[in-house]
Amino acid sequence: MKAFAILKAFRGPDEWLTSCELSRRANLPEASGYRLIQTLEEIGAVVRGARGRYRPGLLLLSLSHNVTITDSGRRYGAKGDGPSIYILDPDGNSVELKGPPGA
Repeated sequence: MKAFAILKAFRGPDEWLTSCELSRRANLPEASGYRLIQTLEEIGAVVRGARGRYRPGLLLLSLSHNVTITDSGRRYGAKGDGPSIYILDPDGNSVELKGPPGA
């Protein structure tokens, strides 16, 4: 979950941030954030630039390739269940993501 906090700290695909900035935005200690960023860099989830700043890497783009999230797939459950969003792959398979109750 902490690695996702680092990835969510980026506000855009072209934003370059230092490890300190990423750690601060993710509410992580700098040392922990730095170690996570190193791991994310190793797998291609972030890219380190010449000035030691990071941006989202191509791994994230490749994971999102050919995936569609449609608002038409949104529905609200009965009995106070939260919203559901459906993610469809190119073959038409779907995954339901359920939001928190009352959302």
